[in-house]
Amino acid sequence: MGAENSRSELERLHEATFAAARLLGESPEEARDRRRLLLPSDAVAVQSQPPFAQLSPGQSDNAVANYLLLMPAASVDLELLIRSGDFVDIFGGQHGWLTTSILTAQLIRLAANLQSKGLVHGHFTPDNLFIMPDGRLMLGDVSALRKVGTRGPASSVPVTYAPREFLNASTATFTHALDAWQLGLSIYRVWCQVLPFGLVTPGIKRSWKRPSLRVPGTDSLSFFPCGYVPDFVKTLIGRFLNFDRRRRLLPLEAMETPEFLQLQNEISSSLSTGQSIAAPSVA
Repeated sequence: MGAENSRSELERLHEATFAAARLLGESPEEARDRRRLLLPSDAVAVQSQPPFAQLSPGQSDNAVANYLLLMPAASVDLELLIRSGDFVDIFGGQHGWLTTSILTAQLIRLAANLQSKGLVHGHFTPDNLFIMPDGRLMLGDVSALRKVGTRGPASSVPVTYAPREFLNASTATFTHALDAWQLGLSIYRVWCQVLPFGLVTPGIKRSWKRPSLRVPGTDSLSFFPCGYVPDFVKTLIGRFLNFDRRRRLLPLEAMETPEFLQLQNEISSSLSTGQSIAAPSVA
């Protein structure tokens, strides 16, 4: 790669990285505080080094960019937490249901923030959701953001988190119903660890083996693999996971439902009794 081409490629990389901030019309700091989106505050490069360099022989055939993002440090991503042995201690202890309820409320609010800005993510999955040291939940991979109603490659959506309307064509329209589906799957995993509908859950030995909804299998939503899940949470999950995208509950609508109100009331009531838990913040 020539020096001039390298610089142009680096400029394109920088443009794509910070495109999300322009879509939001907010600074990275505002996006983090108001939208809970994990945007880089800046980018730096190592001085006196070329724009791109090869790794040591045998490590990779791809050039590595001399381009480092300055990002707030997260404590853990949700996927890693769900897979870890700490999951049972944090979410299955005496106050585990409260911790999980707080996380559920944060997930819904985060997805609603995107909807309120007319944006779709399409990678609203546990490996892109990060718990910060102060307990806030944030969404990463902001380069995936796009305006609602735009069309794009259906293959860009992780196959096990893809609703059926993204599995029947090479391109698809990105709507809020996509994020709603992935929101439902993410909440289900918080309560149950595995994915529903017999879908394979990488890293979880007791999960099923169905690679995607394209493969024949059950479309019945079962809570058999789960521990205790409140009925109002089951209702929310079921409405997010409606196979008819036109009838699927959207995040902003969810915040007006009796079930979400009950979720908030249960959290507030438990916290007001002075229960002390190591939990994500509800803000």
